[in-house]
Amino acid sequence: MRTGMPDTLSKSFIVALAGQKGGSGKTTTALNLADAWHAQGLKVLLVDTDPQGTAQTWRDVMEEHDERGPTVVSMSKGFHHDIEQLAAAYDRVIIDCPPGENTIQRAAIMIADLTILPCGPGATDIWSMAETFELIRRARMLDPSLKASVLITRKVSNTVIGDQAEEMFKSLEFPSFTTTLGYRVAFQESPNAGLGVVRYKPSGSAAREIKALVEEIETLYIKTTLQVAS
Repeated sequence: MRTGMPDTLSKSFIVALAGQKGGSGKTTTALNLADAWHAQGLKVLLVDTDPQGTAQTWRDVMEEHDERGPTVVSMSKGFHHDIEQLAAAYDRVIIDCPPGENTIQRAAIMIADLTILPCGPGATDIWSMAETFELIRRARMLDPSLKASVLITRKVSNTVIGDQAEEMFKSLEFPSFTTTLGYRVAFQESPNAGLGVVRYKPSGSAAREIKALVEEIETLYIKTTLQVAS
């Protein structure tokens, strides 16, 4: 967990899902990361800062189905003043940011150990990331150690457009995850069951992708951060 530029790492690791464009997969990724880490037995907090309240609705559906999952809370502007004390009780904290809201996104980026930038595979999706990239650049002027990585979502396998997106991101100053999330029915169905895809359809392609993403985050960011802190 970041508090400015910490000398040590608390037990919490904070991930922010940011981006200016709606429909990029921020909330889908946030729900599924939270549920996957919960399935591993970790204490997980999902912070819903989006006025649409999709994560809160997912929690309500979860309760209706008598499912146990990550803790979900709703917060708005100024949440960063409360997050430090709240996050201390959790292993993983995920902040789902609303689209087109720089104040909340800026605060989330500044306190997160890692900012994930979901982006669809189309050219217009990539173009829409320009403002978010600039937001990260400005944040890094205050804290050069801020980490951010692009996640390609809604990718259709074996298509030119998906391959082109991966090539375009290789030329940017922001790294992209090796893992990509495909356009999968399970991502649409699982919230109706109050679950993420890892628990909804454990052997499916969507679950394999989320598990791979979790492993990549753990290997590239969480384990590295813990090693640096020690």
